[in-house]
Amino acid sequence: MSQTIKSGNYILEVLRKRGILSPVSEKLILGFMKKWSVEAYRAVIETHCIEESRLADVLAEEFLLPRVARLRSRSIDVSALSYLSYADAMAFDMMPYAFDADEKLLVAIADPTQRDCVDQWIQSCGRPVTLSVAERSEIESSIQRHYPLSLQLPNTMASWSKGPCP
Repeated sequence: MSQTIKSGNYILEVLRKRGILSPVSEKLILGFMKKWSVEAYRAVIETHCIEESRLADVLAEEFLLPRVARLRSRSIDVSALSYLSYADAMAFDMMPYAFDADEKLLVAIADPTQRDCVDQWIQSCGRPVTLSVAERSEIESSIQRHYPLSLQLPNTMASWSKGPCP
């Protein structure tokens, strides 16, 4: 499987190929994408054409990536969070959560079809990365739960550390 996905609708191709997506559902999803200007992943979930956990299973299988279940309940290595800013974690739907025995950074990602930004981040990360697939809702919840407030709101926290407002 090529690491670079040309089509923004690759998820739809995967679901169609696996017999999960009917022509009517596909039309519904494409209409939703156009009306709300969202990507295929979000449209598939928001239209309830497939459960988010099942979509994560399908994407993990399609891209031969490990599947991470219940990410929000896992212990997170706080030092892993320093490799991805809070803003980028939310924008890319990615969560660095641990290091493996070989010191590779373990990162959960919701949509492995969106590889351009992810590949750029991996190149700039400065350490080997192992991707796995998790549900977007689990990733977002884990980001909100585990990123310290100082990393979520760095400008606000910096100004508070200077003392009261003049």
